[in-house]
Amino acid sequence: VENEARFLERMIDSNVAGLIVEGVKSALPNPNIKYYKALTANKVPIVFVNNYYPDFPCTCVLMEDEKWTYDITNLLIAAGHKKIAGYFKFDDLQGHWRYAGYIRALMDAGLEVDENCIGWYDSSNTAHTPQKMDMLEEDLVSSIDECTALVCYNDFVAKRLIGKLDKKGRKVPDDISIVGFDNSVDAKINGNDLTSVNHPKEKVGIEAAK
Repeated sequence: VENEARFLERMIDSNVAGLIVEGVKSALPNPNIKYYKALTANKVPIVFVNNYYPDFPCTCVLMEDEKWTYDITNLLIAAGHKKIAGYFKFDDLQGHWRYAGYIRALMDAGLEVDENCIGWYDSSNTAHTPQKMDMLEEDLVSSIDECTALVCYNDFVAKRLIGKLDKKGRKVPDDISIVGFDNSVDAKINGNDLTSVNHPKEKVGIEAAK
């Protein structure tokens, strides 16, 4: 949030012609809305990608996060999994949307939603407090012994959890299946690629620039 404020202050002073923005901590109230309002008051067009701030009317290019997480969770359900864990990011809207898709798939299939099998992390954990991130993931791994599958917010955390599960003696995919989102990292499982929702990054950028 502090970096965003510094960037926006610089944009206000630079006579920028337009902005493409990916919001930070978009699921939380944002103290920098005043800068965005100042830019729009100066007729500067702003387009958001992947998320937006609910209290700032804007044009945005979004992916169907809820739909695709619903579909990839159903992929696990169709494979026979009944106890499916989840790991999501709570301070970005994408995390809420992906969680919603995961929950809806479980409910539509008549499966239990077990809060003990759902982990949450935030942006600060990945960037500034890696030790806390390790603790959150180790706690999750310890609480999902009965789960046979895991839906991850993205491939980055999926790859991390694969490593922690391996240290605990649970092999992927023999003991537990894992799916990710974004198709963004080289997470090999016994020589096979991680099953992941593909994020059309280039297409999103093209549409935002248009």
